[in-house]
Formats: sequence, C-alpha cells, structure tokens
Amino acid sequence: MSTEVQQIKQDEWLSEEQRQIIRKQFFPQQATNEDIAYCLNVAKSFNLNPILKQIFFVERRSQINGQWVTKIEPLAGRDSFLTLAHRSGKFGGIESKTEIKKIPMYLDGEWKEVSELVATACVYRTDTQKPFVCEVSFNEYAQFTKNGDLTSFWKSKPQTMLKKVAESQALRKAFDITGLYSLEETQEEENKPKQQKTQKQNLNNIVSQKEKDKLLADGFIDVDFSEYQYKGIA
Repeated sequence: MSTEVQQIKQDEWLSEEQRQIIRKQFFPQQATNEDIAYCLNVAKSFNLNPILKQIFFVERRSQINGQWVTKIEPLAGRDSFLTLAHRSGKFGGIESKTEIKKIPMYLDGEWKEVSELVATACVYRTDTQKPFVCEVSFNEYAQFTKNGDLTSFWKSKPQTMLKKVAESQALRKAFDITGLYSLEETQEEENKPKQQKTQKQNLNNIVSQKEKDKLLADGFIDVDFSEYQYKGIA
C-alpha cells in the first residue's frame, strides 16, 4: 500500500467501543478471531471505517488445492479509493465513460474482434502531467449468480458497475494503493463462467437510448442493429 495515503496515528482510528460494535455487527456470523483480526488490521492500515461503509468484510468462497473454502476478506468500494485519493492532497479529478467498441476476445478456440461494452477511467494528480488510465470490458467483470444469470446490479446498471471497476483500478494505479480491491471487481470463483461462449445480448438492455442514438449518428451501428456479442457461461 502507498505510504503517501497511509500515515495514520494510533489514536486516529477506532475507539474500543467502535471496534466491539464492528465485531458484532459488521462480520459474517461464522468469522473466526483470526478473520476479524486480519480484516481489522487491513482496515486500520488504510484508516477506513467499516461503520461509515468505507470498507466491508465479505464472505467469499474460493478453491484451494481442489477444495472449496470460505474466507472472510476485506473489500472496498470505488468511494473508498476516492477517500484515500482525497486524503493524499494530490487528487486532481477523475473522468469516466462507457462505450461500445471492438476488442479482442478468445472465442471458439481463436481470437476474434467483437463489439463489447467498455468503460474507461482517467485519474489526474496535481503533481503529474499525464493521467492514469484504465480500461475494462463487460465480459471481464460482469458478475453472475450460481444459476448463470447476471446479478441484479450488473443486469440493471451495467454501465454504472463497469465504470466503478475502471475508476477503482485507475485510482489504485494513480495513488499506489495495493492489497485492497473493490466489491465491483471481485466475484466468487464458484460463480465465475466456466467456459467462454458466444451469446447474444440485446443492446437496449445494456446501453441507454441516448447512447444508442449517438452510436447510430456516428455510424457505429445501423438502425437494425440490436445485439452484440459477449462472453457468457457454459
């Protein structure tokens, strides 16, 4: 993690009363003492307060040596990284956008160029000349349920969720924040797509009418275009 944003005094973090509240109210019921100690140490290192929803302690399943195990992990949100950026005193602003563009994707055993929803974020520092830029695509970070359906937020707000991923990565890159990831860019391994497969997604469900009109005006799609390809699950 960056020392630039992490100069914290012992008495500037949580009171003992707050720590007890967090232990009881902000951890999954099955969290062990080791889980709690680890997560609180990470929160303290970044001076992020769980009570203010600056950091979350989330139960996640992952596969270790062929076995599924449940772990409690500290995760942040895009606004958490904004908080750290502002504290540095060197935050110069952030811009982000979504668009439909051609990207390379490995499908059916070969690389192809496909139209995909992409988010780009640019973070500016007051002490550098060039912005820190990150670009992410829908197929990389869209989250799914165990049944293979998009989770509710990724289904109803795909552009918002994808921009949060791009912004989180750009903020970490700009302010050298390591060891902490956002809720939007993580997914349980158990729910991840097992196989790449070409599927159809209605464009109207992914982008707004305003953005579709712009794509039409710029000549990227025609009037009859209503679908684009994205990576789904087997």
